[in-house]
Amino acid sequence: MTLNVVLFSFAAVLSLRGSRTIELKHFLLLAFNLSFLFFLFYWQLTALAYLLVFFVCNFLLMKLIAHLKYGRLGLATALILGDILFVFFCNYSNRLNSFSAIIPLPLGMLGLSFAILRLFHLIVETAKGKLIQQLTFFRYCNFILFFPLYLAGPLVHFDRFITQLESSKSLNSEQIYRALSRIVIGLFKVQVLAMIINYFSLQTVDGQVLEFIRPEKVLLAAYVYGLWLYLSFSGATDVAIGFGSLLGVTLPENFNRPFLALNIQDFWQRWHMSFMAWIKDYLYIPLLVHIRILFKGSPVLCTAISMLLSFLLLGIWHGTGWHFVTYGLFHGMGMLIFLLYSLYIKKHLLRMKPTSSLLAARLSFVLRLASWFLTWNFISIGWFFYLGQEGALWHMIGWL
Repeated sequence: MTLNVVLFSFAAVLSLRGSRTIELKHFLLLAFNLSFLFFLFYWQLTALAYLLVFFVCNFLLMKLIAHLKYGRLGLATALILGDILFVFFCNYSNRLNSFSAIIPLPLGMLGLSFAILRLFHLIVETAKGKLIQQLTFFRYCNFILFFPLYLAGPLVHFDRFITQLESSKSLNSEQIYRALSRIVIGLFKVQVLAMIINYFSLQTVDGQVLEFIRPEKVLLAAYVYGLWLYLSFSGATDVAIGFGSLLGVTLPENFNRPFLALNIQDFWQRWHMSFMAWIKDYLYIPLLVHIRILFKGSPVLCTAISMLLSFLLLGIWHGTGWHFVTYGLFHGMGMLIFLLYSLYIKKHLLRMKPTSSLLAARLSFVLRLASWFLTWNFISIGWFFYLGQEGALWHMIGWL
């Protein structure tokens, strides 16, 4: 399957690179994007039909929003809420017997989640009046369904994506080498390293034999799961960035050495960076602005509420289950604790000046090491909630 996807992608690259006009490039890219979707949904074409109708309806409504003089914000809000309800219904349709025959496949797969975020980006920018002329049908479809981005991101802005796609020039040998190297490295991460270490990750912990597993092995499995997730996700991102480069689109980086994070805020600035930038622009900041209207005299409270709600929604975005809600709240509370530490405790610690530069250097090293240790234990514990493995977590704590 992976080989077929790679060969398909190289065929797309060669075809698009050979096109001489922007219109032909968009037409060929749309054909490859639709072929890629057919490849993913070939075993359930009814679901693919619902998905395509969903995106076409969104495009028509967005064109309506773009040409309105008044009421853009209200219609855009209604459209976003309607899209959320549609995705929610698709996620749960297989659990509701009365509706299981209507939509036989839940559409809330990982790729659709990223496509929905790109769609929300377009709706918001259209409501702001920024995409009245630029939003054509080909541009819309190729941005939403761009096959290198479909399965794993990263997220990119519409105007930057279209500008690079339409103005791309022939690559030199060095650029082609870097792009191909990125693809090979990404495939090696996903198909070799991630598959090997998955046998030792938290996903393989069996609840029925949990009482016979020592707690340090359970914790080690959580550490390994974090490494597996990083290799899988960053590897897929490497492949997407490599193919994007071959197509003339420079995609943003998604990871920046997250295993070096010294606190929870630092972690989320290094992990899935394009998604967190989306969360900041379209969730955190708008929530903060509206919450400040309600709590004018308490900026810290406003920041805390906005942060907690943003991470709650982040958890819900990852999947349909209470353990994802718990995962979001867990990290939201971690960010809240770090906020309070930064505001009220850290400044007092900085006032404590060691008597010598050597002692200061040693103390700084110890503090950084302790910060790194606490951060990664906190993140590793979070994987128990992410996977719904709370039983393994309580078992480990009980042993300790």
